Amino acid sequence: MSLTSFVRNGLGTKIYGLIPPPAFPKNVKLRAPPLNDHLSIVGTAFDYLLRAYIRHFHPDAQEDVLVGVRSLEILKSCVKNGACKFGGRTIDERTIRYLDGFVQRVLREREEFVRTGELDLFFFEDLIRFSRLDTVYRAGTYYDPRAPVPEEEVIDLYNLFKAIPRFYFEFPKKWILDVDFSKYIQDPKVKALFQDRADADLLRGDALIDIKTVHECEITKYYWGQIVGYLILAQISHEHGSFPEIKEAGFYFARHGYVWTFPAEYVYENKNYPEVRNLLVTKFFEALLGEKR
Repeated sequence: MSLTSFVRNGLGTKIYGLIPPPAFPKNVKLRAPPLNDHLSIVGTAFDYLLRAYIRHFHPDAQEDVLVGVRSLEILKSCVKNGACKFGGRTIDERTIRYLDGFVQRVLREREEFVRTGELDLFFFEDLIRFSRLDTVYRAGTYYDPRAPVPEEEVIDLYNLFKAIPRFYFEFPKKWILDVDFSKYIQDPKVKALFQDRADADLLRGDALIDIKTVHECEITKYYWGQIVGYLILAQISHEHGSFPEIKEAGFYFARHGYVWTFPAEYVYENKNYPEVRNLLVTKFFEALLGEKR
């Protein structure tokens, strides 16, 4: 199980009760209203696009994870001994050959965007198709990249791109993109506890930022539990490895073009923080034990 699973299954509510979030502004203007119901796919595509945009301005930005590529490896493993069922769909060697070529094409297109920064709506469409692969890793389902892409999804992605606050993301900082906390942990026992269980969206200098491509600009129990969980993992990865010390955390609400942050000490210095940290670590430990049985 992952951090998001723990938060969805009640831990988020507990965290919210023990460490309530700070005051959050009201009536933030919606700049890129959703144009269809495929919010998660367009949101995932925007994550890939924003990270490429950041790399265009910051060539030294480090990108830890590409979940679509991980998903392809999972599918390859699935068909190692012949065609298999994944998420109710039959995956065979022919499918893998197509996906191999498709993924390589998208990665080339993305690197071209990183190099030039020039917009290409065909690239936007391919990003949406590529984003469907994330469901393999994150949800254990298969959404075929070959299925048609509705025009409104491409327009939606373009509108999200236009809403990016240029100054915040272009400002010179050290960036880590799609942060894999376990990658920085040196103690193998601690690393095993967190490996493949959580990845945060962005690290901007010493600020941990989670991207939310949602209609409502608000801090839900789920969002708050998630960011507090990331702060706990960041602290553990700093204590047991080379991860930077975090001074700030928050969210980028992509449909509003709005970044909201708070000092990390708001969480770390809360009297209930040790209890919250222990709750989360226990969840990870129980999940690891369950997998070994």
